[in-house]
Amino acid sequence: MLLVEDDRALRSLVASVLRIDGFVVHETPSLVGARLELDLADVDLAVVDVNLPGASGLELAQQLRDRSPDLPIVLVTAFPSGAIRTAALRLHSLLLGKPFSLAELRWLASASVSGRS
Repeated sequence: MLLVEDDRALRSLVASVLRIDGFVVHETPSLVGARLELDLADVDLAVVDVNLPGASGLELAQQLRDRSPDLPIVLVTAFPSGAIRTAALRLHSLLLGKPFSLAELRWLASASVSGRS
């Protein structure tokens, strides 16, 4: 799975929890890093922060959707505006508001991947 989150502490925590759940986590703080990870690894799930430094997670989500129409994408944001909600719907992505519980993220991740099988 691909985890794109610029907050180092949150990224580390989420990656650790999802690894415990059996996910192979490719983590990065940026859009550029995400593109590099995607060139090196296949992913079965993407968790993407909407507000990244110098870039939009929505842009990455669109690239992911174009590349893999069935890839489960979870967009994460502290500011779930109407525009972001609309974009998430358009991208057929789930939207998770910050702060979120780890249990909620774990459930979304697990359900998203098992829904592809």
